[in-house]
Amino acid sequence: MLEKEGLGLSITEGKRPLSQEAYELLAKTLFFSEKKEHIFAHVFLVLDWTLMKRAENCVNCKINHISFRNDCLVFEFAKSKGHQRGENHIGPWHVYANPHIPWSCPVLSLARYFFAFPDVLKGDMPLFDGTSQYQRYHKLFFNLVASLESELFDLGFSPGDLGTHSCRKGVATLIASGCTVCPPISSLCIRAGWVMGGMKDKYIFREKAGDQYVGRCTIFRFSVFK
Repeated sequence: MLEKEGLGLSITEGKRPLSQEAYELLAKTLFFSEKKEHIFAHVFLVLDWTLMKRAENCVNCKINHISFRNDCLVFEFAKSKGHQRGENHIGPWHVYANPHIPWSCPVLSLARYFFAFPDVLKGDMPLFDGTSQYQRYHKLFFNLVASLESELFDLGFSPGDLGTHSCRKGVATLIASGCTVCPPISSLCIRAGWVMGGMKDKYIFREKAGDQYVGRCTIFRFSVFK
């Protein structure tokens, strides 16, 4: 670390968290694009942010595991990192609309995706039908980041700072410390699928209220004080 500092190199490890401003820039660019592939990339990005899940969860999501319940969408996943065969299923996960910022709204994003790719609605289909869907998104994401290099630099990001994992890092960081009334860290960890460690994993479990709080925070535009 000291060697890096002395040489003027980056002292951070791995990809940086995506800030809310950068997330909205990416989402808005994809939302207003006329390319059909960008409709796919947009819904993947928005779900990656709002669900706080690993990319493989988004890739493996099935249409019949998405439903409306009261004022939100609910997603269920048969597998997670800690439960590869679907044992001890945890969920569902609450996702809310954002009528004030259309390019950040998961409900609108899904509607646009279904109109563009209606075949995914036939039967027990994956939300993202076909092989190598993560690689498909990965390529589109990096092309998008490269095309917005100047704008992202103005937001404090240099080339190479961002990767597809930056989205999950960014939304978790924002919700955990973006305001003084953040959701319980346990609710955030459970939604993201992170082990809390020790007895906490044996005695603290998911409840609807905590997940609903986290779900609403993912669409909230936090005020940043500089």
